[in-house]
Amino acid sequence: MAGAGVSCTGFVFHHCPPGPERDEALGLLRMAAPFREQQSGKKPEFLARYVERLVDQMDEPRTFARLLAELEFQAVRRATLGANASPVEKVDRGFELLTYWDPKRGRRQTGFGNLKKKLTGAKRRFP
Repeated sequence: MAGAGVSCTGFVFHHCPPGPERDEALGLLRMAAPFREQQSGKKPEFLARYVERLVDQMDEPRTFARLLAELEFQAVRRATLGANASPVEKVDRGFELLTYWDPKRGRRQTGFGNLKKKLTGAKRRFP
């Protein structure tokens, strides 16, 4: 809609004559911007939400080593208490793989690099 580097509100501000109609249009655009940002992109997948919950429960500092320790603990919980206790099946430090159970997709594996990205995303939610 707008040219490169110009926001929608800037476009309306510069191209519409001053008055109550422009003010109303600007107000509506300002209300719609957060909604648009919320709707863009994909919904966080199961593992991202799970890592966010773990990071939320962790004490400072929230490091990758602490996340791995918590995931290993969750794997032990699953082995001891059963599949309903935790979705984490195995943390393999040698191959740098996490094996987990996704309720919609079944058994999944992800590398430690992906886990680091999810940890970084989860840490952004906290001050």
